[in-house]
Amino acid sequence: MTKSDITNKYPGFFEDCEIGCFCGWLELIDRTVEKVLSVDPSAKAKQIKEKFGRLRIYASCNKEAYQIILDAEDESQYICEACGTGDSVRLQPGHWLKHYCDDCQNKRYTKGFLESVS
Repeated sequence: MTKSDITNKYPGFFEDCEIGCFCGWLELIDRTVEKVLSVDPSAKAKQIKEKFGRLRIYASCNKEAYQIILDAEDESQYICEACGTGDSVRLQPGHWLKHYCDDCQNKRYTKGFLESVS
């Protein structure tokens, strides 16, 4: 699944917004948008990004949809931002807060890593 797959799947939701995070959270974003639109078909994303090591979804939506978004943001801290695994994910030390699995943390500073997960 790619970022464009998701934005094309939900064109109304992503009308004025792009996905600004690594690919590891794409399945979580896909599930979340599907749930949000099931309770608020008129919901629209304003911004989707990583902030302080967690997924952030800013959207105009009703209260029930907003709770779905908050739950997804909480869940994101248990999913590797880079590859999407839920195994051995932890907040990694460094200048930027990132939730990576051990494997991605070991690859983090290798050439081509950022391009492969963006």
